[in-house]
Amino acid sequence: MSTWSKPNVGSAKVNVKGGFHRAHMRSAIGCVMMDCDGDWIRGCKSMIGLVVPVTAALWSIFYALEMAWENDEKSVVMECDCEEAVALISNIDSTFDMFKLVCMIRNLMSEEWELYELVHIVSSANIAVTALSNRAISDDGGLVELSFPPSYMLPLLVATKRV
Repeated sequence: MSTWSKPNVGSAKVNVKGGFHRAHMRSAIGCVMMDCDGDWIRGCKSMIGLVVPVTAALWSIFYALEMAWENDEKSVVMECDCEEAVALISNIDSTFDMFKLVCMIRNLMSEEWELYELVHIVSSANIAVTALSNRAISDDGGLVELSFPPSYMLPLLVATKRV
């Protein structure tokens, strides 16, 4: 089992999750940004309707990039557990039905970041943001920005800081 790892000093780590919840027939996203000490910076979540998991993952990456840029975080390592989404951004495919969303992500990636990495991770290293995404499934929709972590995430974040 893999675990969350802290970013280098001066960098932020942004974990993203987008997934489809079959029981609810809805998709949701979650984004969690933490500093090099594993402390919460910001987060966001949203129920986004009925989309396939890779599209949900792409939306989570888009919103996380916007969140990091607006928070003036210029050195960012983003982790996503959807290998297909990471591959679609790295190897743009104009025949992909969400091509415009991939282009919007790549536009944000072209901003003047000091460091920007997008990496694929295993799901077990993404548990805090998975909890956030899972809770977003029952929301009404619309992006909810979180200045503080929800109480249900606190045990997961404490466990993350021990790593």
